[in-house]
Parts: sequence; C-alpha cells; structure tokens
Amino acid sequence: MSLSVRILTLNGVLWDADAEELILPSSTGLLGILPGHAALLTSLDIGVVRIKSNKDPVAIVVIEGFAEVRKGEVIIVSNTAEDRRAHV
Repeated sequence: MSLSVRILTLNGVLWDADAEELILPSSTGLLGILPGHAALLTSLDIGVVRIKSNKDPVAIVVIEGFAEVRKGEVIIVSNTAEDRRAHV
C-alpha cells in the first residue's frame, strides 16, 4: 500500500510519485502520514517534507503552503519548494 504524493508550486509540479511514508512540517509541528491516514487539511510551515519511497529518501524544502490528505493521496501546494537531492 502506498500514497500518491504531488507537490505543486507556482512553477509547476515538483514531485509526482508514490511514497510509503511522508513527514510534513505542519504549522503545529511535524506530522507523519502513512497509507490509510484519515482525511486532513493542514497549513505548512517553512521546513522539509521528507518522503520515503522504494528508492532513496527525498527531502524537499517548502516555504509555507498547505497539504491535503485524502484516500491514499497527498497534495501539497506551496509558493516555493526546492528538491534538495540536486544539492547533496
């Protein structure tokens, strides 16, 4: 079982793939999302979205935004986000 994760910015889609686990920098603290998570809408703070997939873990920096979780799908909308893999 997996989550469909999409990260959208003003410049387009930054990430669109499946994941096993997701950690979000919500405005109230870190929030872990696993498959089967209850529906949720949360604001995001400045921080790192950590994505665990079948491949290497991914860290994407977001500068505030929102995340919606529903039926195995997570959609993150942020004004600015940057995939940190290119800088490791």
